[in-house]
Amino acid sequence: MVELRPLVVETARDWLFLKESPRLQIDIDDAECYAARQNGGTETGTDILFSDLFLDEGMQQMQLDQDFLADCHRMLNHQGILVLNLWDEGHSGNRLALTRLEALFDARCLLCPVNGGNLIALAFKGGLPVSNPRRLQQQARQLGKKLGVPLQRLLNQLKQY
Repeated sequence: MVELRPLVVETARDWLFLKESPRLQIDIDDAECYAARQNGGTETGTDILFSDLFLDEGMQQMQLDQDFLADCHRMLNHQGILVLNLWDEGHSGNRLALTRLEALFDARCLLCPVNGGNLIALAFKGGLPVSNPRRLQQQARQLGKKLGVPLQRLLNQLKQY
């Protein structure tokens, strides 16, 4: 995990039950600088990378930057997934991000709109998963209850880009 502000990590530990784990490394750093310094693209690359770069004014435009997205792609292993939380209040940022993701990931992307104007983009380096949303409904309902998240509704909103 890379977080710019130490207070966010402290808050996650104190209030969101973020626990220490040998599988979780937390770096206090600027995401753009961190991504540019990383090696990846091998068997030991990252399985999944979440990018949710927001400040008080909204989404950081750096999250749409071609070099940043290319660095994220490079950090993933051959089956890795990049998850972006996009929000642009009608400034065409989502269109730009999707065009860049389509090029980097050979159009292997799923989109899920969520409340509040956000759009979650899932980009698959190794290819789109083969799934049947009907078969996943039961699992989505059970996991959604456990997490307190409407996973069934989100599952039904997934669209290929």
